[in-house]
Amino acid sequence: ISLLVQQLFTNDISTFFAVDLFISIIVFWIYMFAEANKLQMKNSWLYLLASLLVGLSFALPLFLYFRARKMETT
Repeated sequence: ISLLVQQLFTNDISTFFAVDLFISIIVFWIYMFAEANKLQMKNSWLYLLASLLVGLSFALPLFLYFRARKMETT
């Protein structure tokens, strides 16, 4: 993991990429928990885990899919 972090912050471009990804994930988490509480969705920890294990490109569409299903049933 230390080699990954070292390579991630090697130059300005990779640092920009890393910071952009971290900000995007934090914004997604805030949005996800707010929407999950508003719609009373269960298992919101699943989307958090998906974003940590697989990535934002998997967790965000997964959350939006289940959010849309919840909104249709309500």
